[in-house]
Amino acid sequence: MVGLLLVRGFCPRFGGSVSRRGRFSGANRADMPTPAQVLRRVFQDVFDSDPYLTRSFYELFLGRYPQVQSLFKSNDPKLQGRMLREVLVAIIDHLAVLNTLDSEYHLADTLRALGERHVAWGVTPEMYDWFGECLRETVQRAAGEAWTERVDAAFSDAYDAVVALMTDQS
Repeated sequence: MVGLLLVRGFCPRFGGSVSRRGRFSGANRADMPTPAQVLRRVFQDVFDSDPYLTRSFYELFLGRYPQVQSLFKSNDPKLQGRMLREVLVAIIDHLAVLNTLDSEYHLADTLRALGERHVAWGVTPEMYDWFGECLRETVQRAAGEAWTERVDAAFSDAYDAVVALMTDQS
């Protein structure tokens, strides 16, 4: 359920919800972008300004948590980075432009399938925390002053929702 609430645009940290037309229903916030739109803008800027973002992420992640290195032995690092970038862009773009229930369920189904593959590869629940910690730190560093409390809250909510769907806790 947590995943579907975020996908539908609900973000409890911002005290309201987003209608299908992208309007925020919280008090005095009709012109505010949705959390998904905030994330999309920051990620787009970061990806445009830092072509080595995913390399920086994997250096941090694998350096901080060397026990996960064995999970990446069969993939070329450049390919792994490209796949991560494509998944992040797809999720954020999908959340920012959702307008049909079918689209919402497609995202949920896709993330559940991705989670099943990660279980088969040996990913454990605690590894999602490690991954999220390193992803946040990498993107936050690259975003600089653009990383605000609002962006951090949107990132946390989105990441928690994605993990819930991937681990089928929604």
